[in-house]
This record gives sequence, C-alpha cells and structure tokens, in this order.
Amino acid sequence: MRVYLIHGLFTTGHEMLWLGGRLGRCLGAEVVRFPWRSRAEGVTVAARRLATRIAAGPRGPVVLVGHSLGGLVAVETRRLLPDGVRAGLVLIASPALGSRAARAAAVVPWKRWLVGRNVDALASGIDPGRFPGDAIVIAGTLGVGLGRLLAGLPRPNDGAVALDECAPTEHVVHAIAQAHTLLLFSPAVLDVLCKRLRTV
Repeated sequence: MRVYLIHGLFTTGHEMLWLGGRLGRCLGAEVVRFPWRSRAEGVTVAARRLATRIAAGPRGPVVLVGHSLGGLVAVETRRLLPDGVRAGLVLIASPALGSRAARAAAVVPWKRWLVGRNVDALASGIDPGRFPGDAIVIAGTLGVGLGRLLAGLPRPNDGAVALDECAPTEHVVHAIAQAHTLLLFSPAVLDVLCKRLRTV
C-alpha cells in the first residue's frame, strides 16, 4: 500500500509528515508527500499530474489523504485513475461541498488574488450527488481561526471549514475537537485512520 499526502492552500505538505509517518508505521505502508503549487496550479492540473504518477508507479492499493483544498485534489485524482487501481480516499477538514470562506474571498479582489487560482473550485466544491460514498471524512469542531471571523462560519467548525461543508448530511463524518491544521497532529485522527484504512 502507498499513502499519498496531498496538502492544502498556503502549505507545502511538511505539516502532514507527523500524521503520514505514523500512518506508514501502523499500516505498513509507503508514504509519499505530493507537493503542488496550491495558489498557482489548478486542482484538475494537480490531480492529473498525481494520477499519472500513481498509474506509472508500482501496482497495489493506494490511499489518497487530502487536507483542506488537497481533499478536492484527492477526489479528482481518484476519478482520473485508470480502471483497476484500488484507491482509498481520506478527506481531512476538506470543504468538499464548497467553502463559505472562499465564497467570501471571491468577491473581494485582493482576497481573490491571495487565495489564487483555486478560489472558485474551493467556493463551489463538488456536486453532492457525486460525493464519494466510501470516503473517510474527518472534520474539526474547535472553531479557532480567521475563517470563522471573516466568513461567519456556522458552528461546528474548525476555524476555517464548517462541518456541514465537509460531506452530505447522510455521510458519516468523524467530528474531532481540534482546529483546522492541528487535525494533522491529532492522535484521535491517527486512531480513526489506522483502524479504518486496514480494510482498504
């Protein structure tokens, strides 16, 4: 098994290494950090690049772990993978159904510039009817962060993403009392993933 770590906006993926290293040990998996330019590279372009890399790599199951905006890349990557590639999907603090904070930023020129190329992808998310039903979804509920103040996020939220932005209401969501980025350093998140990914 190979686990691909896909980081979110304004980050490099190094913040995912604590979680990735421990996932690698508990699953006996190879862990790969996928760097992408989250302000300048579109979600679809990044996903196509990652899907090509996976298809050209060793055979065997893969798990795509996306944090925040990286979750949208993970969803699109799996859609682009060739038939026969078994891929698990983990979305951590990912506004898969669209981000209120991004919608607020999209109408202010300097904020739109700051978020970059993916502001519209973040704002709209994916069609709830196309939401991957087997995705493992983790959402934070410790609402500390600028998104809560600037976008008026409803509770519960993680300070950047509201829980109701993460998945359709009928989907199981693992709600964890932690803030947006700190979910990546949470033993509770690690515990959920180690248990659930053993069956991938």
